[in-house]
Parts: sequence; structure tokens; C-alpha cells
Amino acid sequence: MASATLALVVVGVANIAVARVVSRDLAVRDAVDHGRSFATSISGSLLHEGLLRGDPVSGAALGELVDGHKRASSLVHVKVWAPDGTVLWADQAELRGRVFELEPEVERLFDSGDAVGHVTQLDRPEHVAGRTERQLLEVYAATTSPTGDRFLVESYWSAAQLEEHSWAGLAWIAPVSVGGLLVFALVVFPLASSLVRRVERVQGENSVLLQHSLDASDLERHRIVRDLHDGVMQDLHVLGYKLSLGADDDRVPSTAVDELVDRVRRISAALRSTMADLYPVDLESHGLAPAVVELAARAEEESGVRVTIDVDALDGQALPALRLSYRVIREGLRNVVRHAAASRADVRTWLEGDLVRVRVDDDGRGPGGGEGSGVHLGLALLRDTTGDVGGSLSVTRRPGGGTRLEATFPRDLAPA
Repeated sequence: MASATLALVVVGVANIAVARVVSRDLAVRDAVDHGRSFATSISGSLLHEGLLRGDPVSGAALGELVDGHKRASSLVHVKVWAPDGTVLWADQAELRGRVFELEPEVERLFDSGDAVGHVTQLDRPEHVAGRTERQLLEVYAATTSPTGDRFLVESYWSAAQLEEHSWAGLAWIAPVSVGGLLVFALVVFPLASSLVRRVERVQGENSVLLQHSLDASDLERHRIVRDLHDGVMQDLHVLGYKLSLGADDDRVPSTAVDELVDRVRRISAALRSTMADLYPVDLESHGLAPAVVELAARAEEESGVRVTIDVDALDGQALPALRLSYRVIREGLRNVVRHAAASRADVRTWLEGDLVRVRVDDDGRGPGGGEGSGVHLGLALLRDTTGDVGGSLSVTRRPGGGTRLEATFPRDLAPA
């Protein structure tokens, strides 16, 4: 809305500037019409051979007519030119009879019989007698005397009159152009506001759907953990107990019993690890740190890697952000154990404005250096999840060697 308002102001100012130019051009055209009418009005009986000969009577009669026009209009000065550049008559007596070089545009008027006009700066030689004046509107209009002689009447009109006409034209041009912009804004702004509200509503609905999906995923993991605990784990415990009883039976080789007991224990440990991954400690009640400590202890037990933890920055954050942070850390440590051959790993979380940053570093082989390296399903799923919430996930080489897994996502993942 702010950008649209600024654009509207800029276009409005530009429209006014253009309207000013157009109105000024119209005022000049109006002045040219006045100059042409004036030239026609004096061409009847006053422009005759007597004026060509310098007859004082003819000159006086023309002077009286010019003075009358000066009193009744914004006319300031008048010159009458012959085709050879001679000033046949001028209200400034010192210019009469002098010869000046006419500009090509002016010379062509003797043949075309047309008229031209512009604002003059009074800097040409024939203006020497009038340089005390301010800017004037200069009009050249060709006319023909009753005897067939072609003359050029140069009339000067007050620039103040030009400005007055220009502002009058602007007064009716500008409201039309600017008013059209305002009507356009009145139509477009509500539409834009409606579109923004619709986009926000859709984003809110998408956020709600994502949250429901995450909740459903948590419920499904809870159900799987419960089924494993109440089913397979119980059967393994019973099997392990019976195997231990069979160790006292002389008919069963002790080595076979020991091997079976060890296998059952390893299967039980793997299942317990899987259940912990599927349904971690209560993040809402205990926070992120205890769950990460458990992940670190499991990583150290499985591979001997030493893990340092710094996740206190997320204390008190919303549960969805804690869950996603936990998933990133779990996937990072799992890859360290399985692929990195590392001796050390560092887990760190911090806040950066409205973003959560989660990083897992190790000093192992680096990206693509382990067995089965490449596109891992866990990382692909995690990258999709962070992307769905407006975040990102990257796996890069850590400065100094090893791998860096880093995720960035909004701290507020709860639906609005």
C-alpha cells in the first residue's frame, strides 16, 4: 500500500507537470490566434503603399490602432516587416526603417502565410529598444495588403497574460488527470487489500493444515511406540528370560544360549533406541536440553564420539519450534554416528531475530565421505519439512574439516 501510494503521488505529480506543459502550449496557441487576428485587423486599409513610402499619415493611423489594442488587451509592442527584413513600422520609432536578418523560420512565413509564436528572451538585435521589458510572448503572423503586398506583423504580448491563461488551462486539465488517478486508486486499493487478506487467510489455513499434519504424525509415532512396547518388547523380555533359564539345562550348549541372549539384548537395545527416536522425552514439560542430552549419550555409546551441547537459547520457545529443532539435531547426530567416523561433534542452537538456527558440526570425513553417502532419505524428508515451514536446511563442509548440518526456520511455527 505504501509503494502504491508513493507511485500514485509520483504519477500525480508527473501528470500535473505534463498538464502544465500542455496548458502552456495551449496558451501559446491562443496567443498566436490573437496575433493572427490582430494582423488581419490591420491589413485592410492601413497596410498600403503609403506605409511602404513612410507616409506619416499612414504610420500615425496605424499607431492609433495599436494604442487602442494596447489599452484593450495585453499587447505590448508591434513591428511590421517587409520581406527583405526592413522594419516598415514599429511602435518604437527608433526601429523604423532599420534592416535586420530574419530567422529562417520567420522568412518562411512570407510564403506560407502562417503564424508562429514563442516566448522570447529579447536577446536578438531588433529587441535592443525593448530589453528593459520582462519576457514577452512573440507572435509573427503573415498578412497581405489590399494591393497584394505580403507583410509580416510581429506582435508582443504580455507573458503575465500567458501565465494567467496557462494556469487557467491547468485548472481544468489537472483535475481531470489527477481525478482519474484517484478514481483508479479508489477502485484498486480495496481490491489489493482484499487480495492481501485472502493471501493471509490462505497462509493461515496452510499453517493450520501443517500443524495438524505434525500433530497427526506425533500421534502416529506414539501409537507405534506403544505397540512396540506392549508387543515386541514384551515378547523379547519373555524370550530372554526363558533363554536364561535354559542356560541351566545340560542338554542345551551354553555357547548357543549365550549367543541367543546377546542377540536378544542387542535387538532390545535397538528397539529402545528406535522408540526413543519415534517418541522422545516430553519436550513441552522438560524442554529441549534433556532430549538432546539423551541423543548425545546414545551417540557416544554407539560410536565413541564426544558431543558438546549448547541449546539453552531455545528455552521457553514454542513447542513446534522445539520439535523441529530436535528432529534436526537427531538427524545430524545419526549421520555423525553412521557416516562421519568423527571423534567430536558440536550441537548448537541460537535465535537470530525471528529465526531459529540449529547447527550440528563434526570433525569427520566431510560431506560425501562416508559409506552410503549421497542423498539420504532422512535428510531429504527433513529438508522438505523445513521448506514447508518457510525455512531451509543445508549440509556443507565445515571450516577446518568435517561436516556442518544447519537448519534455519521461523521461531513461530504455531498457526495464527
